[in-house]
Amino acid sequence: MANIDQMFRVLFVKAFRDGEVSVPAGDLSSAKGLRFKLYAFGRKARAQYEKDHLDFELQEALDGVNVKLEGTAVRVSRKDREVLMQSVLEALGGEAGLAEFAGEDQGKALVEESMKRFLEKMEAEPEKPARVTPYYTRDD
Repeated sequence: MANIDQMFRVLFVKAFRDGEVSVPAGDLSSAKGLRFKLYAFGRKARAQYEKDHLDFELQEALDGVNVKLEGTAVRVSRKDREVLMQSVLEALGGEAGLAEFAGEDQGKALVEESMKRFLEKMEAEPEKPARVTPYYTRDD
């Protein structure tokens, strides 16, 4: 039998690439169980990504899909293809309105600049000696 985590990984990535994957579970109880197992897998995969930053494709898929219960089936679908997100896109003026802001990634540039200044400051400051007592002492 295939590894369950690997199957769930493929399920999320396939749903993200293809737009939607529906898994028939047979009965409502099994469908609910599968949905909760998918949620648990997502939590575990996000925690693992926080530690080692290795599986970017899975992280992108987890961020880009929803898991829903539909009768006795579990549907994993892209968030951006749902009716609500299509309405938001139309309110922004469609793809053209969205493309207007696509090149502006100021947040990333600000973080990079801040990190650069921080590293320069850390290199310029001499190391402070460690305290010799556990009690508070005033810095000179």
